[in-house]
Amino acid sequence: MIRLLEKIRNSIRLIVGPCLLEKASKEKSGIQANVVLLGNEKHSGLRVLQQYGIASVPAAGSEAVALFVGGSRDNGFVVATQGDSGDIPALKEGEVALFSKFGQTILLKEDGSINMSTSSGGAVVVDGESGNVTVNGHLEVKK
Repeated sequence: MIRLLEKIRNSIRLIVGPCLLEKASKEKSGIQANVVLLGNEKHSGLRVLQQYGIASVPAAGSEAVALFVGGSRDNGFVVATQGDSGDIPALKEGEVALFSKFGQTILLKEDGSINMSTSSGGAVVVDGESGNVTVNGHLEVKK
């Protein structure tokens, strides 16, 4: 009985684990990652599950959380990543930022505005299927 309980306890301990991404890449089946768990335990080909409508290829060295279904290290997924992708924008409660390590930022602000910026003063491109951009309200162009 004790051996059975020990086996169950060990499986439960293996369900969730912090890890570091060695590499992530876009594959036919989605984003795949190679990770290193505590104790230098390496796993490759883990699917990176992301929120619907949001996709990224996390940078090598990103911190992550891996889930292993039933505690089996043969069936794992990466469910969250946090990388050193640049400075996280200053946010107020409820605000949302989409940003990259290359310096681009889209900020959904508490006042209802949307702020898009680049770190190098590069172009912000809005591209529609028809090639038209419609502005309702005042358009101010600054140089």
